[in-house]
Amino acid sequence: MRRLQPKSNLSLFGSQAVFRPRWLKYYFLFKPDPGWKADKHRIADLLEESGHSKIAHRVRTCMERVAVFKCGNPDCGQTELRIPFTCKTFICPECCKTAFFSRYREYEKVFKGLTLPAGHRLQFITLTQRHSQNELPSTVALKKLFKDARKFVNRLYPRKSKAGALGVLEIGKNKNIHVHLVVVGKVYSRSEMSRLWYKITGDSYILDRKDVTDTQGRPDPEGALRYILKYIKRPLAFDSLHDAVDYLLLMQKFRRVRTFWVFYHLT
Repeated sequence: MRRLQPKSNLSLFGSQAVFRPRWLKYYFLFKPDPGWKADKHRIADLLEESGHSKIAHRVRTCMERVAVFKCGNPDCGQTELRIPFTCKTFICPECCKTAFFSRYREYEKVFKGLTLPAGHRLQFITLTQRHSQNELPSTVALKKLFKDARKFVNRLYPRKSKAGALGVLEIGKNKNIHVHLVVVGKVYSRSEMSRLWYKITGDSYILDRKDVTDTQGRPDPEGALRYILKYIKRPLAFDSLHDAVDYLLLMQKFRRVRTFWVFYHLT
């Protein structure tokens, strides 16, 4: 791995920085959203008013400050690298797209080489937890949702059966909370899964299941990966900037992507 030294007027990460091309190229695949550029400064003001100055600075300067690096070897001929600073929040359209491309590249090889054991199918399962509409869930509610999802996967798709799942959290338009799963495992009837989900949660029974196939009816692992990661590609739409701030603070330390069994090593 090649190491680059920053210019003297930018002392970043000590005296050296690691160049990772597969991370950097995604920052230049799209243009900044003009609407977000205006909103982010208002959001940063609200964050500063609530005492979150560090997060406010990250949001305010996202995609606006650039670190410049060049190789320390005078004979290298390497052109300058300009790497934008990003806020890495779940409300920023640019950072959500970057997260999508980065995750896709990270998981792509595993999904391309995915083989299904006998009797297993590749399927989508959506688990929905009952929640007060139009109110953001608490961190406790989100943790409970993933804890219940893990119980569901462990019960139907245990490790010893060579099954597994990749799950992504989604907060819907009405603030409903879901876990979307790509599952490798046996097929169960919807009624059987619904009864189990109600038994685990105590109040929720709504779920959905469908096979993941291409136009010729064959399992489509790459299509499954693109579909499941779309839930981190688009930020949630907010009625007000105060809602956006509440969501940012809710999700800043919460992992939206979880893995189970055969996919466990991905995260």
